[in-house]
Amino acid sequence: MLSLGSLAFATPGMLALLLVLPAIYWLLRLIPPLPRLVHFPAIRLLVGLEPTEQTPMKMPWWLLLLRMLLAAALIFAVARPVLNPQADLPGRGPLLLVIDDGWSSAPGWATRMAHAERLIQRAERTNRTVVLLGTAPQPLDAPAVRRGTLRPDEARSILRAFRPKPWPTDRAAAAAELDRLGVDTGAYAVWLSDGLEEPLIFSSMAPFMSACGSSWPSQAPCVTAVIYP
Repeated sequence: MLSLGSLAFATPGMLALLLVLPAIYWLLRLIPPLPRLVHFPAIRLLVGLEPTEQTPMKMPWWLLLLRMLLAAALIFAVARPVLNPQADLPGRGPLLLVIDDGWSSAPGWATRMAHAERLIQRAERTNRTVVLLGTAPQPLDAPAVRRGTLRPDEARSILRAFRPKPWPTDRAAAAAELDRLGVDTGAYAVWLSDGLEEPLIFSSMAPFMSACGSSWPSQAPCVTAVIYP
């Protein structure tokens, strides 16, 4: 990512297309082509007639400038500009996103989803994969949801289908699922908690920390984000 103050470009390599602007300028100057002078004796019959349409000998400067600006704007759009970008995610592996989606998460659900969307967007800017996991058990008749490492667009589609469940979370089962998935040791882990057991919040997150410490090195960037309703 290329940062220029408060403006950044997710794909700065596309800015190299700005070097093509002189060639675009030259091509636009050739359109329309210059008229050719052809000797035709019968042209005297047309003397005095005023044509209804006139073709300019060259393109007006304002139209040329407008087309050049449109070409530059298209190049900047392809470079995916980002205004006031957030810092890149720590770590070098995927984004591990664990979300409490039990009945107690309903009051602050919109806040959690908005924060999760921003995290996935940050992972997408750095071409990092996402591991998405909910802590509440799935309904018995729920369709199978893909687990494991996902592309950011896949994780975003699954996230938008997340809904609070009308039953409590099972964090121990979620921790076992994390062990089964075998997340990369360089993952950046974020847990969006419902804050249900606020006095014992550290004990309630113990399964995640034990899963983080048992299979991951101590220097792994494990982070817990607690969002209350």
